Amino acid sequence: MDLNDADLAGVATAFPRRQSLWNWFWQFWLLVMGITVFGLGGGAVFSLVRLPQTRDCDRLIQPFASASLRLYCAQVAAGEQTRESLLKAIKLVDDLPKDHPLRATADRNIQHWAFDLIVLAEGQYNDGDLAAALATLADIPLDRLPCEEDDCPRDELLSWKKTWQDTWDQAEKIYKDTEKALIDQDWDLAAATATQLLSINNHYWQVTKYNELNAQIREVRDTNSYIARAKALAEKGGADNLVKAIALAQKVEPGSRLYTVAQAQVVKFSRQILDEAETVLERDRDLSGALAIVQKIPTVANLQEEVQDFTLLAKSQAKSWSGRIPDLEAAIAQAQTIESDRPLYTQSRRLIQTWQQEIQDVGHLDRGRSLAQNQSIPSLMTAIAEVSLIPQNHPRRNEANDLIAGWNRKIETLEDQPYLDRAIELARGGTVAAYQSAIAEINRIGRGRALYGEAQDQASQWDRDIQRIEDAPYLDEAQEYADVGRYPQAIAVAQRISPGRVLYGEAQDQIADWRLEIQGESNLEQARGLSSSSVNNPESLTAAIRTADRVPTQAPQRAEADEEIERWSTQLLQIALERSGYDLRGAIEVAEQVPPGSIAYEDAQAYIRTWRSQIDL
Repeated sequence: MDLNDADLAGVATAFPRRQSLWNWFWQFWLLVMGITVFGLGGGAVFSLVRLPQTRDCDRLIQPFASASLRLYCAQVAAGEQTRESLLKAIKLVDDLPKDHPLRATADRNIQHWAFDLIVLAEGQYNDGDLAAALATLADIPLDRLPCEEDDCPRDELLSWKKTWQDTWDQAEKIYKDTEKALIDQDWDLAAATATQLLSINNHYWQVTKYNELNAQIREVRDTNSYIARAKALAEKGGADNLVKAIALAQKVEPGSRLYTVAQAQVVKFSRQILDEAETVLERDRDLSGALAIVQKIPTVANLQEEVQDFTLLAKSQAKSWSGRIPDLEAAIAQAQTIESDRPLYTQSRRLIQTWQQEIQDVGHLDRGRSLAQNQSIPSLMTAIAEVSLIPQNHPRRNEANDLIAGWNRKIETLEDQPYLDRAIELARGGTVAAYQSAIAEINRIGRGRALYGEAQDQASQWDRDIQRIEDAPYLDEAQEYADVGRYPQAIAVAQRISPGRVLYGEAQDQIADWRLEIQGESNLEQARGLSSSSVNNPESLTAAIRTADRVPTQAPQRAEADEEIERWSTQLLQIALERSGYDLRGAIEVAEQVPPGSIAYEDAQAYIRTWRSQIDL
């Protein structure tokens, strides 16, 4: 582009102004740079000569801070002796280069702070803060701890986590077991279990928690006297005792450790009262008694709805007791008023179902009874078929079973009575053949039938009659022998009657009598023979007396034997008196043979005393 003269003149005029501005710009920046250099230099000198302040640590920017400042701030932080402050101190100086002049100082401090963390973790563990202790333990820089050949703390520290956790788990189990024993009211077990905490290697469990448990044991033991007495009363049974038991359980204060247990017992005892009322209602069918019992349940048991439902159902059950269909229908209608959200709704539905079934059963029972009135075998069988329609699980099935059993017995009686009548008629003949025919006829009545017992009694009687007819001739013949004194023959004939036969006992009694007579006669004859073998011989007389005394008391010869004993005793005394004239000692020996009980015994004893006194003189 071409410039004219005017344009050239304008450029020449503007250039000197631009040159002046450029010179001013450089002068300004040279001044700024000078101020900056002198400011930084002065600041550096100031920072070197002044001591760091704590507020500098709060504003510390680690990458730009000096090593000495970081070391100082780390020492300040570590002075707080908390897990966070010790970890902060380690972090501030841990990244110093290995060749830094302050590295050795930093390492010594880090080692010291690591030991501080160990002490802190142990303190937290013994103060009961396991989580904090484990967290502190995990943050300890194990690689900074000194480790010699025989002593390396890092190995032990690595085992502390498991040891502490296991110890804690063991202590917590002991504590829970003790609390369970307290709830179960086993004081001896609770005290023994709590004592195990004393062996736990931890101050928190050894002292704090152990003392806490001891205090609980003392408190619960005092409180439990109410619960124990309440249980003892409840075990006796009866609504009155249960009411008293509830009053005792309510004396446990809300702040007590056993308060929940006591409240549970209140509910339990109240439900037992409800059970008592139900028992009285169902067992005794006593509506007023059951309602009186249920009204004793206290409101604190919170069973008001159960009491209301029970009262309504009890009145419904009372209506059903008549067994009449209108009353059963009324009971159903009343029970149906219990809504589905009520506590005894399920029980009401069960009763309603039972009563509905009972209505059906009553129809079958009424029809069955009506059919059975004819008392004929066909009508009875039809009645049995009717009531058999009642299912086994229905409420009136037991009543149906009783009717069926009675009607079956009636049918069996109607069927078997002709056999019994014919047998009785046959037995009127009174002969062995007649009785045998009667037994054969009556045995047609099978075992388990209604008349079976009566039939067997009759058959047994007729069998005894047969035995009596068959065995009586033996007994008569034996008696004939006995009448003429032929006892051995009588015994032989009577022994033909076998054991178990109807006359066996009578025959044995006769045999025993005859044997007594044989024995008595034999003993008496032997005694008489001894007495006559040597006249006035004391030894023979004494032997005769002993033999005669063996005659059985029941034997007919006993009276005769006693007479002979008296006679021989008198003879002995007479011999003694004769000897006393020349031989007192011999007289005494003879007199001593006089048997006690004899008439001569007292005289003999008097003479013996006299003769002995004469010998002594």
